[in-house]
Amino acid sequence: MKKYSLVGLFVVILVTILVATYFYFLDIVYENKTVAEEVKTFSALKTAVEQPVAVYAEGDVLRTKNDQYEAMIQELDMNAEVKIDKRKLIIQGGIHDTYSYLLLKRLLDVVKNDDVELVSSCIGQGCTGDEFGFSIVIHPYVLKLPN
Repeated sequence: MKKYSLVGLFVVILVTILVATYFYFLDIVYENKTVAEEVKTFSALKTAVEQPVAVYAEGDVLRTKNDQYEAMIQELDMNAEVKIDKRKLIIQGGIHDTYSYLLLKRLLDVVKNDDVELVSSCIGQGCTGDEFGFSIVIHPYVLKLPN
């Protein structure tokens, strides 16, 4: 009886590990992931008493965000670069192994919690010049309190 319960426990643990691994790698393989539908807070912030509460960042604020993301990428030791394109920031880089994918997930979590509108996020082949890379396009904004 004890032998069967140990075998049953082992089978349950093995099935749990297999299911968790399946969903983990399903998340990695999923290409052309757009997070813009997930993060739609900017349009909700724009209408308070018919005055804009948030406006897109320009100039110094954009350069400050650029420097912050560059410092974060250097701290994470990622193979990526940040570029300013008019009123957008574009973060592009390559994914070479599981560790760089985990760093990318951490970077995305930080970006989603920052004062930005996440326009698009592309993960997979065809996103950059690398074989397997990522591209994140964001619009930083600043909160403007109505008078």
